Amino acid sequence: MKLNLQSLEAICGDSKQVVVYGFNVFQYHELCQAINESSDIKAFNSDTYEYKNSFSDKRQKYQMNRHFKELINDLVLENYKRIQKGEAIVPLIFVVGLNNKN
Repeated sequence: MKLNLQSLEAICGDSKQVVVYGFNVFQYHELCQAINESSDIKAFNSDTYEYKNSFSDKRQKYQMNRHFKELINDLVLENYKRIQKGEAIVPLIFVVGLNNKN
């Protein structure tokens, strides 16, 4: 996969981490892998993201989407904490389309 490093650096700013999120049809795992192989920025996806906060909602105990909602909730909370500490936030790249030619 061809990756535009200037665009990636513009999105990530001072952060050395990024979370890549999307639907499998758009190959977001492949984008995550390309970032890890092509740059100094560490990319995480829903399988590799390390949760730092615990969420408890018994209503959604068996729903598949809970896993993905928790990732976004956790990232928002972690970025809030980072802002409070004056640290760079971890951006979220949400893949909604992918050009197969690139």
